[in-house]
Amino acid sequence: MERYRQLPAEAFEQRLMTISVVGELQRADAMPMLQDVVWAPLPEESSMPEGLSPRDIQEMIQANAVQGLCFLRSAKGYKAVMDVILNHESLHVRIEAIDAYMWNQARRNTLILDVLYPSLTDQLNPKRRSMSRSGSTINL
Repeated sequence: MERYRQLPAEAFEQRLMTISVVGELQRADAMPMLQDVVWAPLPEESSMPEGLSPRDIQEMIQANAVQGLCFLRSAKGYKAVMDVILNHESLHVRIEAIDAYMWNQARRNTLILDVLYPSLTDQLNPKRRSMSRSGSTINL
């Protein structure tokens, strides 16, 4: 974390790469660092005539840190990601958290849908029809 903090704000690529590597290592002791990055205050929104704004850059880094939390593949990591999904101020970071959660929890995707859209559970998880290979029967 100390090395990351020493990087200048303009060193976007190095900051992004550092967070990527930390996440890919899947070390439980990296969780506090990843959470610190995810919850760092975002710069004020500003429009840039060209390129990325400081806020855009910080959101990209935070989105990468969320992926790292999911890569931990632990109950604490998934809980931290769910907190981001429900409470982070950036839509970009929340969407990345949903995507990372669903990618890493492929068999439990309905859990996240239940949390995000409890009133739509029946519509989002309808019964599926499947036809047998011969086409003679349909299973509901």
